[in-house]
Amino acid sequence: MKTKFQIIGMTCASCQSTILNHISSLGGVNNCNVNLINNTMLVNYDENKLSCDDIINNVRKIGFDARILDNKFVLKTYKYTIIKLIINFALLLSILYFSMGAM
Repeated sequence: MKTKFQIIGMTCASCQSTILNHISSLGGVNNCNVNLINNTMLVNYDENKLSCDDIINNVRKIGFDARILDNKFVLKTYKYTIIKLIINFALLLSILYFSMGAM
């Protein structure tokens, strides 16, 4: 089963390597890919030998936090980003108006 996790607290390539080596060494993990840019981890594992909770607990053991990345979380983050973009654009227009309005 392939599952995508969000990794919280990963800041450098050493963190990425630590997580990759630790999760890859677990029994039942077929493939593991850790992305430092997106703070995500894609794990292909055998459901009979390992569960999502086991993977999350092992990530927590080495000092990071992990959660399953589902579509609801991605959609919530996307909506939050769009709201921030609209607010920043409105602020930009007001600054431009006040600074360049006299010209």
